[in-house]
Amino acid sequence: MAATAQTRNWDVAWTTSMDVHRKRITDNINNQNTTLETMRKSGRVEVDRGGRIIREDLYYANGTMEWMSGRQAVSTDEPDGVSAAFFETRYAVVPLVISWTDQQESATSDAATRLLATKTIQARNTLQAGINAAMWAAQSDKSMLGFQDILDTTPAVGTLGGINKANESWWRNIADTSSTPNWNNKTGDVYDGLGVLGDVYNQASDGNDEVTDIFTGLTLYGETQVILESTGYARLTAGKGGTSKIDAGKPAFRGATMHKDRDVPSGRVYGINSKYFKLKVQRGANFAKTPFVKGDAAGQLARVSFMVAGLQLVTNNPRRGFVISGIT
Repeated sequence: MAATAQTRNWDVAWTTSMDVHRKRITDNINNQNTTLETMRKSGRVEVDRGGRIIREDLYYANGTMEWMSGRQAVSTDEPDGVSAAFFETRYAVVPLVISWTDQQESATSDAATRLLATKTIQARNTLQAGINAAMWAAQSDKSMLGFQDILDTTPAVGTLGGINKANESWWRNIADTSSTPNWNNKTGDVYDGLGVLGDVYNQASDGNDEVTDIFTGLTLYGETQVILESTGYARLTAGKGGTSKIDAGKPAFRGATMHKDRDVPSGRVYGINSKYFKLKVQRGANFAKTPFVKGDAAGQLARVSFMVAGLQLVTNNPRRGFVISGIT
């Protein structure tokens, strides 16, 4: 038995010594967090110092104009026209744990550096994947708001940022909930899906203030590619500007870059004007790592640190975004 065990151990040593090993670790579980990376593009992530509440000042009504002549009395009534939306900062945390045995087995400086780098990559990827998923989920408990909350399929119901959408029509996103029988079904010369997409695109746009990004899941994204590639609606482009890796090779619809994100709810398409939809991040909790401390559990031989993000998804003009639901 001893000889068998010894042979097995030497086999492992021989195998590892014969392998060519580069200093890299390959992620085999996470997707590319498309939405989070899109929001990180210039101007879409705003980092602020401190603050539990995020305030967005809003202007929603013009004054009163009338024509006059001579000594005619004119109206002095003025609407309020100014309000504010308030959003609460939410916190996401992932632990980094290095056990005593890990510490002993990585006693050399090179091994310790690799262990810490691996743990850091794991924590950061976990945090990013969780945040990207939360951006496409509905808010619950202590989580951040998601696009399902901001671009609601029932835009005249509930509150957003403390403003009652039932009473304030100017604070409602664009929504099409009519069942689209088949996204890539062709009626005459127009595909049903692109016909609906064109309608909500126009409703959410105004002059040159147009939708900049469209998000959908894998299935609808693939169907859209087939439509665009096979019928000449549009050709694959490098997106607006053509300089970003995240836009390269993606289809564009009326100038808006289309993004594929596996976290987008099935059967839905979302569109935003990136000027009005921001990911707000706290400067002191911008994917920051806390110092390592001794584990709190009784008898635990480990050092524990945390990677923390304080953030919230906010809008200051939901009319410039849309959702299409009920798609098959």
